Amino acid sequence: MPNNENDENIENIENKFLNLDPLVGDALCQTRVPYFIYLLRKLRENKPLLTEEEKKEKEKEDEYIKNCDILTQTRNVSRDNFGLIVDEVTDIQRFPNANKELPSKTKLNKLVIHSKSLVANQTIDFLKRECSGLTRKDEIEREFEKQNLIKRFEDIPILSFYLSTKLMLHYAAREKIPLVINLKRLLREKNREEKEEYSLLGAVSLCYQSCKKKFVLSKLNTLENDLVIAFDMYSCLPEEQAETISSPFGMRNFDTFIRNFKSLEIDEVILMCACIHSQFPKTARVEEEINNLFLHVAHVCDEEETNISSLDIASIKDYQYLKNLAKKFRLPEGDSRYAKLTTEKTKIERTKEFIPFQVDHVYLSTTQACHAKTQQLLKDNEEKRIHIPVTEEFSQEK
Repeated sequence: MPNNENDENIENIENKFLNLDPLVGDALCQTRVPYFIYLLRKLRENKPLLTEEEKKEKEKEDEYIKNCDILTQTRNVSRDNFGLIVDEVTDIQRFPNANKELPSKTKLNKLVIHSKSLVANQTIDFLKRECSGLTRKDEIEREFEKQNLIKRFEDIPILSFYLSTKLMLHYAAREKIPLVINLKRLLREKNREEKEEYSLLGAVSLCYQSCKKKFVLSKLNTLENDLVIAFDMYSCLPEEQAETISSPFGMRNFDTFIRNFKSLEIDEVILMCACIHSQFPKTARVEEEINNLFLHVAHVCDEEETNISSLDIASIKDYQYLKNLAKKFRLPEGDSRYAKLTTEKTKIERTKEFIPFQVDHVYLSTTQACHAKTQQLLKDNEEKRIHIPVTEEFSQEK
């Protein structure tokens, strides 16, 4: 409980931060969380602003939070009963006070794009400042300065999915920010009517603490409300491939699956997912191919070489190694997602692929919130077993 009015105000602001989940672009959700935690830690220190520079920085940070709030309100996200994202879009009609002021659609679009550009610029500036020791300056500068998402009103700077993920982990490891993996294991099989559907084999929240540039599995403390970087992850197993596919994640038994998952280095798991993800949105202006950007500083790996003993979380020289490791674990490459809308946007089609593990979303949370969400899913599934069709009708709610 807060002890005074100032503590209560800080608690209210922290709750506001925890509700921020702005939609900027496909490769930016993971980059904002370290900045949120940095700002929250500054808030808790509650130091007086003594110089004009400090006051200007505070104004800049306040503007950042204001625009994150706008992009959270305009984010229209649809989740299924597993809690996984099936669609998310920016809905300009959700812009704060849009109905009262009745601005034109063009003006609303311009305001939203401005918010996205401001949030992206400040996030990347923060990561650039905080992660300057990641690798040689000229190498990291090449990507920081080359890539943009072209929009009608103003460009939005972007980073490759891999580099943005690496920067997030680099900062989290250095600042000892815990990671919590909310992992769901799904089984695709045919029901009595011979229609394909997904069911839940199990779910768990795993906590990893930073230790010497690596993350180690630790007990999830549900009594403390520690700030964490939360990763919603899933694993999809087709019934016809269960127990037969050549993979340590091809079994139906959930306990065996989790035991094998825990045996992996979690930073490698996250970075494998980042390597196989589409590195830039299709509408981005990319002046240098991602492979060319990384491979000239990557390990020289044979096709089967995936046994480098020490993966340095503060280096980008492991891109090719991770791609090979992802291939070894049979992670599907490219635009392989849990669910996609059909071309007509009237149906959801869930994947039919074997996916050992993949990241669905990254966001700011707490240990308590992660634990509660997973336990609620398990309770709901126990009370009434969740079954979701592989293909189903869809309408985006306003």
